[in-house]
Amino acid sequence: MRALGLGLGLSSPGMGCGRGVWQVTGQQAVKRPHYLPAVYLRAWADRDGQVAVRRRGSARAYPAALVNVGVKRYLYEGGRDGQIRDALFQKLEDEWPTLRAKLLSPGSLLSRDERHQIAIFAALQIVRTPASFERVEFVSKIAKLAPGRPVTRDAVRRYLEDDLLGAAATENEVEAAWSLAAPMIQVGGLPSRSDAIRILLTNALQNHAPRLSAMEWVVEVCRQPILFTSDRAVMFWRRPTYRDAFEGVGLDTCEQVRFPLSPTGMLVFRNKVGDLTWRHVEPKRFHRVNQCIAAQCFHYVVAGRRSIAPLSRLQLAERLPYLRFAIGPVLNAPDDTEAVQQWIPVRAM
Repeated sequence: MRALGLGLGLSSPGMGCGRGVWQVTGQQAVKRPHYLPAVYLRAWADRDGQVAVRRRGSARAYPAALVNVGVKRYLYEGGRDGQIRDALFQKLEDEWPTLRAKLLSPGSLLSRDERHQIAIFAALQIVRTPASFERVEFVSKIAKLAPGRPVTRDAVRRYLEDDLLGAAATENEVEAAWSLAAPMIQVGGLPSRSDAIRILLTNALQNHAPRLSAMEWVVEVCRQPILFTSDRAVMFWRRPTYRDAFEGVGLDTCEQVRFPLSPTGMLVFRNKVGDLTWRHVEPKRFHRVNQCIAAQCFHYVVAGRRSIAPLSRLQLAERLPYLRFAIGPVLNAPDDTEAVQQWIPVRAM
């Protein structure tokens, strides 16, 4: 399976989806591909293939079939590239139940290749989100929506408020997004959906996966099946700070990378070198993690089918942590030097 990871990086310009979900018909993409693999969510599903889901803006959780969870219309492209991605990623996702079982079995040994596979699987879930695509494609979307050239700040404001945030944008945010988008649109050559897939896949395989593989791994196991997951299955976490208002959190700045494996277990990557270890935790630990999952999810939280009641009681802010922008002076630089920041918040704001 080590060849799988290398092959994806060298020969595939994009990424694939879960088994039985991503299909190609001629050269057309399926209307409703899954970006959160069913093979991953199956650990929370009951015998009928149903889980509990709670969406932002909804007061109660509801039962949902796996086929309807983690879906985004036309997120990926089709054609031969889609077929290549599907075949390659299918091999990895077929292995996931076995890999997850080994992670959740204290004392089991992971080979180097198995550790590599798990790191790739986690890395792909970092980039396989609509928010990640938005981060790469926002300039192209503004160019399509803007009526004229050069692009005006009002056009950028409409994109931010109507298509991205669903709320009023600050003057600073408009100025930052305009400063990034306007010069690129003027020059032309904006990234296509194929370019976006290639960029995200390359980042996952060449940056995220090797770094995750080299970190210390701790599997936290709880006696009660109470852990949730979300459409942000792999989460960068750090303690709240004033910097959360103007920057995101990544591998360089996080304290932990959290990856729920099942209702009873979570893989935690730590920014130091170490082997795989297991730690039994009390339910209160996972209750706190569930609160963080609710704060970090994009659109919804997923739980076991029997957890509709506790999922309905979970505090869930209506405003999601989506793509944000800011502009400001650079520390210890000349007075007229400014930097533009583009980031996805670590939690709802």
